[in-house]
Amino acid sequence: MGGFAGFHRRALASLVADGRAEHVAQVAPPPDHDLFADEIGALHESGVAVHDSLRQLLAAERQKVDLLCIPTGIPLHRPMVVATCEAGVNVLVEKPAAGSIQDVDAMITARDRGTIACAVGFQHLYQPSTHRLKRWLVKERFGRVLRIRGFGCWPRGDDYFSRNGWAGELALGDTWVLDGPHNNALAHSVNLMGFLAGATVESSASPVAITAELYSTNPIRSADTVSLRTTTREQIEICFAVSHATEQNTNPGFGIDTTSARLEFGFDNQLTVRWHDGRVE
Repeated sequence: MGGFAGFHRRALASLVADGRAEHVAQVAPPPDHDLFADEIGALHESGVAVHDSLRQLLAAERQKVDLLCIPTGIPLHRPMVVATCEAGVNVLVEKPAAGSIQDVDAMITARDRGTIACAVGFQHLYQPSTHRLKRWLVKERFGRVLRIRGFGCWPRGDDYFSRNGWAGELALGDTWVLDGPHNNALAHSVNLMGFLAGATVESSASPVAITAELYSTNPIRSADTVSLRTTTREQIEICFAVSHATEQNTNPGFGIDTTSARLEFGFDNQLTVRWHDGRVE
């Protein structure tokens, strides 16, 4: 009910108010019952079925639910997505997909056993401006893409790293978490650069080599500052530097180097094209 789930509930409430969706069911685990008593009461009054666990919800509501949103912590992504896919329900899981490639592969396998859709909340990939830029890049409107660069600083302190049992951790028990700015808060930036480097309109680039430097100034097991470089099968270099350990907030910005121009854009989706001949668009 809390954390990022609050954003999902507010977004869903907006869709319900517009008549574009129906809130059928909600999971409210027992620890949330007192903390969110008013919200749970309002859900009951509006006819939403409230369950203590995902298992209970799927058992009771699977025939009524068209899409199930999973805004939980990284360690729960794999088991919850697999359970939802096995129940035959379409699923949207919050980013990142999981803490390890093996967990992501297991989720893909569960999805492919049926005919359901499984999406990850990498928000940039659902924006029309992203797909417009991708079409231009694939058509080589600015020349051939050589390199994609990204940079961002989102300061985070003790409150952030102590908000749950897995923040700043490499693993929780035997489940990989690999929490960090590149694999959590700003994972959508990494995903965006990989998508823009893909050879076709719908594909992402395939990394063949990755080098990285990882640092930590906070008392955590994982990294809070990361600089990485990836070479891809598409012969495009991807570079990203990101940190939670800065004093100043700097929203992610991106640069695309091509054979004819340098493109710059950020979270505001405003694109600047600096052509090598001096023109600026």
